[in-house]
Amino acid sequence: MKRISFIAFILFASLITTVQAQTTTTLLKGTQEITPLAYYELSKEAEQFFQQQNYAKAAEAYEKLTKAYPFDGEKWRRLGVSLYQLGKFLEAAPVFLKAHELGVFPFPQFNALNAAKSFARAGDAKNALLWLEKALRDLRFNQKPSLLKDPAFESLKSNPRFLELVDNSPKRELSRDEGWRYDVDYLLSEIKRLNAVYSKAPLPEKLVRAADRLKKEIPKLSNEQIYVEMQHLLTLLGQTHNMLFIPGDKVKQTFLPFHFYVFPEGLFIVDALAPYEDLIGAQVLRFDETTAERAIDATRYVNSLENDMQIIWSVSDWLKVVQTLHALKLTKNPDRVNLTILDRDGKTRTISPEPINALPRQKLKAPRMPNLPAPPLYLTKPDDQHWFEYLPEQKTLYLQFNQVSNKPNGESLAQFGLRTRDFLSKTDVRNLVVDVRRNNGGNTYLYTELLRTLIDFDADKDNRLFVLTSRWTFSAAANFIADVDRLTNAVFVGELSSSPPLIVGSDESQIVLPYSGITGALSSTIWALTGPRDTRLWIPMDIPIQTTAKDYFANRDPVMEAILLLVRKDTKQ
Repeated sequence: MKRISFIAFILFASLITTVQAQTTTTLLKGTQEITPLAYYELSKEAEQFFQQQNYAKAAEAYEKLTKAYPFDGEKWRRLGVSLYQLGKFLEAAPVFLKAHELGVFPFPQFNALNAAKSFARAGDAKNALLWLEKALRDLRFNQKPSLLKDPAFESLKSNPRFLELVDNSPKRELSRDEGWRYDVDYLLSEIKRLNAVYSKAPLPEKLVRAADRLKKEIPKLSNEQIYVEMQHLLTLLGQTHNMLFIPGDKVKQTFLPFHFYVFPEGLFIVDALAPYEDLIGAQVLRFDETTAERAIDATRYVNSLENDMQIIWSVSDWLKVVQTLHALKLTKNPDRVNLTILDRDGKTRTISPEPINALPRQKLKAPRMPNLPAPPLYLTKPDDQHWFEYLPEQKTLYLQFNQVSNKPNGESLAQFGLRTRDFLSKTDVRNLVVDVRRNNGGNTYLYTELLRTLIDFDADKDNRLFVLTSRWTFSAAANFIADVDRLTNAVFVGELSSSPPLIVGSDESQIVLPYSGITGALSSTIWALTGPRDTRLWIPMDIPIQTTAKDYFANRDPVMEAILLLVRKDTKQ
């Protein structure tokens, strides 16, 4: 084992010495091994080999490229991956370390982790553990639960240090109270390890005090109350994307068979399961004796947010959980809720719906009520991730962007951006309406081509770009509108988003609490696409419009109506 470690050290030292020797000359003189154009062509060839998973050819090409020009961390990373896939683990390890030294975008922690995997595969436990610790503690690797099952670390499964790093289960059988306290401590330790802000700064004092208080109160709290109190701890970070969303097998959760939505008139049932469909359109007045207004405000206690729009966006997530209503002291019975409603006929009555075991989150859809006109454009394709429709009379293209992701087994978001650009170039479009009112995020790196299309369209002074936002506009969708705000002259219409332009909490890191099995996510990244000094709570609306309950249940869209009215008015002028 020591001999392998020594060989790895010699390989790495030799590699670094070679690079350092080249650095002082190559930085100024350029490469002497290959002509610049030949380097460029070989880079494209190497990428093709890599995408085709022809790792032997890819490794050969990347070895030439990194020798000729040793300053591109991504090429070192791809060389490392190629060597690793070829089973050359001892050679791959120092290559990944060189990629780590130079830096790779966007996930630098994977170089340290891949180096650890390479060392582990090569039988060098010492260096494997060294770089695994660096990936976890210094670089905040955010998928720790996966490491115990990773076959690369099979040789370390019984190593005490490896288990200390990746296995956080209790080392002895714990009582119920001890187990919950263990989970509270573990939650705080993971915040400290992963959070983009608090990995470098002390945890907020109010969070530490609240955690200590919770640990003392555990004996007199139900599991469901503890779950809510732990969610409250996350709200004290003042960031989004901190959430305990799967309660494990120790916390009971049942659900009201309704989806709620907050309109200017109040809280309404916008969808319901059988046999309660006749309650769609009813206004909720009280949960037991608690007014709907007070119940909405009470969700602030468990809501990880960066602006108040998230309160009215996520209200359904909290108020539909029977045990959460009780833990927030809004209802009397932990397993049953009496709702006072004002039904569609204007009658006030009290109902006691039968709770159900599951009710997934649902975006706003057209109301399922009889005798309504056709739904407005924005509710016609609720499950389509991205699409557009041309309105020739108004010379307007309506584009709905519902998720920052590629369609499963279908058109990628990049392809959609290019298809939209092609359509705009061939069609007499003067107004482009981009609707992100139903977009709650995804992968920020995927919308580049669509953003380029918008910038290209907006560059023509005779064109006009409109962006429609709402409370559902969140996370990567908020990054998208931040980029649009910075790079175009777009007119923003509708409702404020639930994320600010500078998002402190994003890129969720999965955690599993060891005792309870509760699964959650912690924020690990700061996005500042409009600049590091943007303190706005949201991008303000140029044309602020609220959709009322009266509008929604009549299948009207006042936002799009206002835009088309403006378009017609300007056309006449």
